[in-house]
Amino acid sequence: MATAGSRRRALIAAVVATGALTRAQASNRCGLDELGARLERPVAATTTKTSISRALEVVTERSGLAILADGEPEPLPTDLHLRGTAREALDQIGERFDCAWSTSRGGVVLLHRRFRRAGDRPQMHAAEMRQVARDLAALADRIPHGSSDHDWGWDLVDLSRTFTPEQWRTLNGGQRLRAAALSPAQQGLLWRAVATRVFAFPGTARRELAAKLDALDQSSLRYVDAGASSQDARGLIAYHCVHVARTNLGRLETPLGIVRVKARAEARPQTVALGQGGGPGERQAPAAGAEGAPGKSQGLDTPVTLPAAGMTLEALCRSLADQTGVVVAAAEHLRDRRLVVSVKGRPARTILDALCELNDWTWTRSAGRVRVARRVPRAPAEPAAVAAAMRAALPRDLRHFLGIQALPGAAEPPRFDISAATRLADSAGQSVALSAHPLAGPEGAVPVRKLTAGQKEELVAVLAMRLFRDADTPLWSGDKGFHQMAADTTWLEVPRAQGSGQGEVLTVLHVDSEGGSIGFGQNIVRPALRPRSTTGQPRSGQ
Repeated sequence: MATAGSRRRALIAAVVATGALTRAQASNRCGLDELGARLERPVAATTTKTSISRALEVVTERSGLAILADGEPEPLPTDLHLRGTAREALDQIGERFDCAWSTSRGGVVLLHRRFRRAGDRPQMHAAEMRQVARDLAALADRIPHGSSDHDWGWDLVDLSRTFTPEQWRTLNGGQRLRAAALSPAQQGLLWRAVATRVFAFPGTARRELAAKLDALDQSSLRYVDAGASSQDARGLIAYHCVHVARTNLGRLETPLGIVRVKARAEARPQTVALGQGGGPGERQAPAAGAEGAPGKSQGLDTPVTLPAAGMTLEALCRSLADQTGVVVAAAEHLRDRRLVVSVKGRPARTILDALCELNDWTWTRSAGRVRVARRVPRAPAEPAAVAAAMRAALPRDLRHFLGIQALPGAAEPPRFDISAATRLADSAGQSVALSAHPLAGPEGAVPVRKLTAGQKEELVAVLAMRLFRDADTPLWSGDKGFHQMAADTTWLEVPRAQGSGQGEVLTVLHVDSEGGSIGFGQNIVRPALRPRSTTGQPRSGQ
């Protein structure tokens, strides 16, 4: 008797033979055709002190749905009573575990965390965040700009020295100069100043983050006694905890927080080991080739089964390879990403597609090998496009956490929340500083290599969240900002400086269609603003 899987494969083969669809398109179409019926199948079960993997396993068993979830939401010590259709069961699981669900193009259920619960945070793995920092740093490479956050002021000085007498009469008369009316050379100086103002500091911060993560295992935490005056009535002493990394950029320090503990020899705070896999009741993925795994066959159209469990992307790829006979591997920077899966009898190709759709990754096949990796962002040629590319270069769960990207099905548009980054940096810094203190030696140092995986993840969170600062909010939020300046909406003016009158401020203004404006300027001494001759020497009589 033909099984459902064999009938499905026969149908896909028949459609492909017509030439109307590719194999991948036909597989996705069949998956979508089956999805509606599966979502309406009845699901009835009661689980006690359940984990999300057990809850998803029940839905898969009752409905046949394949499910992928990003991360591993903490198990709840409560019972879960599922009654109704599979669709209603997914709604209930989403509310209980703080997830939003949607479906992939191939009919796989995808779960994203909402981050509405206190303490919930995106995944922070050193290898992935190092790659993110490198990708971000390269995005502005095609935009001419200075390397220092202070260079834009000198760019405006250079621009002011190129003004003609007519341009000076306009500015000194209280009128504005339109950027579009400047010469090509003057526009080059202006746009360099704007780009430096926007991209110099973020670029430095990203390069420093990549350097810190490159040197992570050779770095250390340092506890510095805040002094005798810091001892409180309980006899607790305050220590400043600082992460110190010796990098190719020099010695880089990052404050983590202040901890109050007893004398170091007596202090025994409980080490918090976070991120060590599943919690109570969470089952881990079986090793590739474990009992119950389907036998080997060939090709990505092979139906695969992934028992409900939390696993890393590396383990998932091993399981797919074991069941299909195709080498499937995760890029080094993604191997530690955690997932929860529940799949029974779905084509490996469909699972790979859904996995990449879940996280905005991509998979490629070359020489018979499949590789799952982050999308490689391209460096845009326009500043406004750089901001959009920056947002897309962040891991998807981090975009959801910061309000940069809306969750599937969200009724409200996304709203960037820089305070989420600040809270995460503060809480993770305090946590790792306190939990690592018992490891400090006589000199108050803790090698990072001695930290647990969870402590390292918290340290990475602190370092990564330093990328986000108030001044860069428009880049992450998509709101009005200097990166959106264009020749027809940008103006120059020189309002008189208050007081002695010995200086003038060359101001760059972006004026939108509604008359609103934002701007920045450089206070420059009057001699620097004098028009120069074509030889570069001051004009006679000036």
